[in-house]
Amino acid sequence: MRIRHQKPGRHRAGLPKVPSSACLRAPTVGDVIALSQAMIQSARANDWDAVQLLQQQREGGIQSLFAKIEPDDREILAQAMQQVLDYDRVLVTLTEEYRADLSRQHKHLRTGRKAASAYVSL
Repeated sequence: MRIRHQKPGRHRAGLPKVPSSACLRAPTVGDVIALSQAMIQSARANDWDAVQLLQQQREGGIQSLFAKIEPDDREILAQAMQQVLDYDRVLVTLTEEYRADLSRQHKHLRTGRKAASAYVSL
């Protein structure tokens, strides 16, 4: 199987378009990259359900690419996987920021509850 490298398409709004036809054909390296980009955009929008769904789709695409790799395709796939790892580092940073924000919100909520409880017990 030859790996086809397609550049991800773009929406009108400039956001990466995840190819809808990817489910009808073998995924390309471009499809995997587009899914990674869409994951980052979803994370930046705090749409973590979408991130999880896109991650599952991307994982399936990566498995499919590795399933029938030919020797000539190894370099292309290695470069693509390095790009995916770079995107994953961005996702880890975004996830850590989100978790820290949730922790701050939780701490603020606990403080508010303690204050309300103290007020009610007066």
